[in-house]
Amino acid sequence: MRRHLAILLPVSLLATALTAAVAVSSVQAVGGTGEYAAWTRTGSSGTMTLATDDFAAPSATWTTTGSSLDVPSGASTWLGPTTPFGAYFGSSQGKPYLNVGTGGAVSVTTTYTFTDPTPVGTWGFVLGDIDADKVTITATNASGSAVAVASWYQGVFNYCAVSPKPSGCPAGTHTDLPDWNNVDTLTGNGSDTSGASGWFRPTQSIKTLTFTFEKLSGFPIFQTWFAADEPAPTPSPSPTSTSPSPSPTETSASPSPTETSASPSPTETSASPSPTETSASPSPEPTPTPEPTPTPSPTPEPTPTPTPTPTPEPQEPTEPVVLPQVIANPGTTVIVDGPIETNAGNTVKVTVKCKTYSRSGDRVTPRGDYELCTVRKYAKRGKVTLTTYGNPVKVVVNLNAPATDGYAAYKQKKKYNVR
Repeated sequence: MRRHLAILLPVSLLATALTAAVAVSSVQAVGGTGEYAAWTRTGSSGTMTLATDDFAAPSATWTTTGSSLDVPSGASTWLGPTTPFGAYFGSSQGKPYLNVGTGGAVSVTTTYTFTDPTPVGTWGFVLGDIDADKVTITATNASGSAVAVASWYQGVFNYCAVSPKPSGCPAGTHTDLPDWNNVDTLTGNGSDTSGASGWFRPTQSIKTLTFTFEKLSGFPIFQTWFAADEPAPTPSPSPTSTSPSPSPTETSASPSPTETSASPSPTETSASPSPTETSASPSPEPTPTPEPTPTPSPTPEPTPTPTPTPTPEPQEPTEPVVLPQVIANPGTTVIVDGPIETNAGNTVKVTVKCKTYSRSGDRVTPRGDYELCTVRKYAKRGKVTLTTYGNPVKVVVNLNAPATDGYAAYKQKKKYNVR
């Protein structure tokens, strides 16, 4: 099988560069939250673009000394959602990648020069179909110094050994895996097989990335995919309130140890009355009978007139909302292209749910080794997309904004039966 190299970069590396003889638009990753690169090619050079906020546009320009260059669409060869890379960034089905072949040469070099130094931790790449060849990875930072790449390695896998299997993979069992030398080189076993790949996530910011491709036998071609992801938003810390503690100098007053209750002097005695003295008992005076206090009659309060509740205004989007007429299956459909604001100052919440549905009286249940659909929300841009994988699915789209002072709640729903 001809070799292909796959590289994945963060979502912010997309843009345009050279006049493209071949131009492929970027698309959303399937199982994860990533974006795969878009490519242009003119002769032996072109651009690689990742549509994320972390990457400048174009993400990188590339040149190669290789031959047999091609930018396949990803319709028959792709990284499935159950591959390690697909599980992290999403399936690459229907997403383009770059093929580079050696032709008659023993080795070729492909170099990517990024528009800006790359972010760290939000992007990665795959080198695919590494069997009758090997690829050495080198990189430099913004100052031109070499960067060690050993820590980038994430693992090896075979994209033909998973389900669903790409249609471009031959029938049979595929167990071939390349070998990583723990420094900088991914090496195949020397024979022509299918699907042997390795994936990487750079742990330093870089300015250039170079792949030196050497054949071991035949006329191999290697594949390259790039993918990237938006960084997760950092939540604002909640302020911690504490109850005031009493001042350490505040204490309850204790009596002075010198204060004592006065005791009578032992020479003081209570005077006893003389036995001849008697107290005259006064005659008791009659207790007057109180006159009853008259109870005032309560004054009735006037019954308040109820104030009529004003009828709330309808809450509506400030611009018309156009939901898609149909859902691509398989494929990716843009549900909304940006945030939806209402005349009440609210932002509409967009939710998309996928369910199985009955077809010809039998309930269709998806297999457990792949997803029914994937919903991707771009927090910074307000865009919402839906990716399906060719299974029958019922899609429900809900638009909601809560009621607010003077405005009623806004709701809109649309259902699709996707075959």
